[in-house]
Amino acid sequence: MEKVRQEPAVGRGQVFALLTAVPEGRISLTWERHQVRLLMLEGQTFRCPWTGQTLTPQRFDLDHLIPVSALPINELWNLLPATRHTTPM
Repeated sequence: MEKVRQEPAVGRGQVFALLTAVPEGRISLTWERHQVRLLMLEGQTFRCPWTGQTLTPQRFDLDHLIPVSALPINELWNLLPATRHTTPM
């Protein structure tokens, strides 16, 4: 990046900031969790795609199919009900 001539010049710090920026418009997944929970309470069965465990309305998480770092979209098509992580990553 430093060898590419740009006007106005972009510094290393600016490039790092742009590459590591967190989307400001990111919203919580509360609504999406409620939608999945309602389906579970209505009898829909969900299995974690990573562990194969059957999920319950009381204990599940939502995982992004396409990582937020690559595509910051929290729409239902990009979310998978999954087993909650019990250990820090």
